[in-house]
Amino acid sequence: MELSLTGEKLEYMDAVFSGVVQAEAVTEKIVPDAMADVAEVICAEVLPLLRSKEAQGGRIVVTGTAEVSVVCRFENGSVSALSAEAPLSFSCEAPEATRESAVIAAVAAAEASVRLVNPRKLGVTVTASAEICCLEPRSVSLPVGAGEGAEVNVCEHSLTLAESAFEKTFSLTEDLSLPGVRPDVGEMLTSGVHISCDEIRPVGSKCLVRGTVTADLVYIPAGGGEPEKASFTLPYSQVAEACENAEAKEFAVTPALTGFYFTRGSEERRLTLEIHAVLQYRQFETRTVSCVCDAYSTKATLDAVYDTVTLEDCLGTEEVNGTMRGTLNTGDSVEKIVSVRGACPLRAACADGNVSAGIRVSVLYMSGGYLRCASGVLTAEAPCQSADEVLEAVPTLTGEVYAAPSQQGIELRAPVLFRLAEGKYATLRYLKSASWPDDAETLSGPSLLLRRLNEGETLWELGKEGRSTEELILAANGLEKGARPPVGTLLIIPRKR
Repeated sequence: MELSLTGEKLEYMDAVFSGVVQAEAVTEKIVPDAMADVAEVICAEVLPLLRSKEAQGGRIVVTGTAEVSVVCRFENGSVSALSAEAPLSFSCEAPEATRESAVIAAVAAAEASVRLVNPRKLGVTVTASAEICCLEPRSVSLPVGAGEGAEVNVCEHSLTLAESAFEKTFSLTEDLSLPGVRPDVGEMLTSGVHISCDEIRPVGSKCLVRGTVTADLVYIPAGGGEPEKASFTLPYSQVAEACENAEAKEFAVTPALTGFYFTRGSEERRLTLEIHAVLQYRQFETRTVSCVCDAYSTKATLDAVYDTVTLEDCLGTEEVNGTMRGTLNTGDSVEKIVSVRGACPLRAACADGNVSAGIRVSVLYMSGGYLRCASGVLTAEAPCQSADEVLEAVPTLTGEVYAAPSQQGIELRAPVLFRLAEGKYATLRYLKSASWPDDAETLSGPSLLLRRLNEGETLWELGKEGRSTEELILAANGLEKGARPPVGTLLIIPRKR
């Protein structure tokens, strides 16, 4: 005879892939005929943009574009920038990924190496990283009760599960004025932009995101002179449809740039900044998941079949503050620091009670009347007591990179915030089916057992051993419902009739 089980469907999203994928792209840049021969490559700045993302047939593909600005010194003594584009393609195997999967991606941590093939041609190699998370919708029917004929043990687990993923694209166009102390823009050399999410707040059925766009421009002043830098910070806010009762949910947002344009405005000291971006949302809910984890019959041997389901328990995030500091050796005197840029890797490392990341820094400076560049990787770290329990750690620069000339070169320092994603995987064992033969003989055994409670044992387990029930054991020993007698207590276990 089949045991009747009462089930509830659990729907969630399972991370079938989460990690960082590397890519490399190679392109060439021919010097325009109107320009002199290249004498020296000073530096190269890369802006990675997201283009597409999809999953199907067990594979994830993310594409992007690397926009490269190569600052060169030419044979005629001028300094100018050459622009190049390199397509990026990131792919990885994810056997469980399907067309129904939601892919969340951000392309970052890009750098370029430039080779002077000849005075009229540059070879550009871009290396970049993409952080990819692929969520697959799942459902499983978990038994939460049973009909007559068996005793069941219902286990409860408090879990934070991913429920859904969605996204919203937006654009931002702003006319900007140069700060009064900055000279007029002549020729643009390099520009950079960073988008952050500073506040995520659910309201009603929506999710509000407030953030900041930080952009900078390095340029040659109109009429010539030493390069200058101008920086701009713009706030933005976006509201996306989420779900009913969104305030009971938790959200994580991954921003990604899809387009960026920095141009001269219609007036002499005006600039126009235009960005296109996508905000990628993950929605979580903390809930109590119940299931029948064990069963037995007091009268006959139960033929029980069990199964398991593994769920990612996303416990939330912890933030710790750290500092990046170090010195870049230049080998020459530093007369003026023009600009400083820092780029964090997509993931930090956790070990031995610390979290750390290598921050790539690039400094443009003047030396002997010439524009120079110094770059390298400096370590940022912070103590982290929960380092061994962190699933992933994401570093972010939270302020400007301080730079000052020193005897050894350029001293650098910057605040870094580490966001630590805490979580674990919970494997739930549940009763899939149970039955006993129609002609099963009634089990024989004593009508009463005396048993001492051992460390870690429950009254339910004693009931299973003695063909009794937790309720009968409580009644036979004069215990109230929910009581847990001390280890070593001698208990009467009456057989259920």
